[in-house]
Amino acid sequence: MTADLPRVSVQDVLNCSFPVWYPTFEKHSFKSVILKLTDDVVQYLRSDKFYLPTGANEAMDEMRRLNTESSDDEDHWSDEDADNDTTNKISFPEFEQQIKNVLEQYDAVFPKLNWSSPKDARWMISDSRLKCMNLADIFLLLKSSDFITHDICEPFKFCYDDTDNLLSTIQYVLVLRKWSALQPSKEFRCFVKNHRIIAISQRDSENYYEFIEPVADQIITNIVEFFNTHIQNKFPSSDYVVDIYRKDSNKLYIIDFNPWGPMTDSLLFDWPDILTLSLQNNNEKPEFRYVSSQNGIKPNSYTQYAVPKDIADISRERDFNKLADVLSTCQTHFYETTAHSDFYTQYRPTYPPDVINRILNYLSLKYTICDDDLAIDIDCGTGQINKNNTRSNINYKVLISNDIPHVDSSLTLSISGHVVHWFDLPPFCCRYRDKKFHIPLSSIDFIRIFKCLNIFDDEYELDLSIDTFIF
Repeated sequence: MTADLPRVSVQDVLNCSFPVWYPTFEKHSFKSVILKLTDDVVQYLRSDKFYLPTGANEAMDEMRRLNTESSDDEDHWSDEDADNDTTNKISFPEFEQQIKNVLEQYDAVFPKLNWSSPKDARWMISDSRLKCMNLADIFLLLKSSDFITHDICEPFKFCYDDTDNLLSTIQYVLVLRKWSALQPSKEFRCFVKNHRIIAISQRDSENYYEFIEPVADQIITNIVEFFNTHIQNKFPSSDYVVDIYRKDSNKLYIIDFNPWGPMTDSLLFDWPDILTLSLQNNNEKPEFRYVSSQNGIKPNSYTQYAVPKDIADISRERDFNKLADVLSTCQTHFYETTAHSDFYTQYRPTYPPDVINRILNYLSLKYTICDDDLAIDIDCGTGQINKNNTRSNINYKVLISNDIPHVDSSLTLSISGHVVHWFDLPPFCCRYRDKKFHIPLSSIDFIRIFKCLNIFDDEYELDLSIDTFIF
């Protein structure tokens, strides 16, 4: 944690868990049902393999049948492959029935876990507002979301007092909130320091709403009065973030609580700005930031999770056979035109720049790095994707291996993020181990391989190869 970011404790994160705060503030929030996740459901969500429980598949099949009956398109897709696929059958009968009971009660729900909702996976279902009407919608979102993965794998990532055994102590829950068509223009994020609101941000920072500016002072007054009456000194942490929905001047509701720290989006502020505000004792009212013109719109924070529109449209049709055919066609014709390189750069997932930064920082602390030392990122395709990860001192080029400029013994670092499954690992790793590359290895002799998503049948052999030759 750097000096210009707030310190976060495990307890502060736990206080923001939905089943912790909701009983206290239920009267001032939206109707919700909390379902405990059993260990087998948690393990299913943690698994890298993508498949749906039996009940969700049945719901998807029913929607596909209805879509087929109502469609004029005679190009029907065969379900034979799906019917014959028995490799990943899983079912949670009691849990699935609990969800169905809530859906019967509410008709539609908004899902989330203890802390996060799967907004990053909103392209997976037909209603991008996360309006779920069946089991398939809910499980598709949960299994596709990095936000959900964060909840169940590393909720205390930014906590200074995290310990190894904390994760096993969490009772995970699925929260099904009664669907309400909230207007994003009326959602506001409030930053609370020492039990006092010091800053308010328009929550939908991707749009300009003309009506906000003329009533900005009234919005501040309404939010502060609601906070002072119903929230202040009732939430256990002294520093936190609370999202409030202002339906009108007399009707305000709590949407959620979030930790005071970098895991929470600061929206139209930066965390250093917020920390500066927290040190000022003479603030008569919170600083309110909103998009005041079309030019002030903040880029979509979920762009990195987006997929091509055609693929998203097919996924909403719930026809995975059709989706598989389209992806196969895309793969077959991927390199037939020069346009593929831009497509590749825009849509291919990549590991975060922090991964490279951490490795380079580790090397710089442990070893003396010379100016002519060379780092290579081994990847597939044309390489444009990695330009997004380059820093100011990195000269980006697309070259074949034999044309890489280097001096003897200059290879300091070699990493691979996505293409391990293409390697003939034994000879590849042996060449590193025995220093037989045409680019001589330096004395550091550092190699790091990141596994791909576990979508291959020979994953065990892949793991074994990496363990044998690398570690």
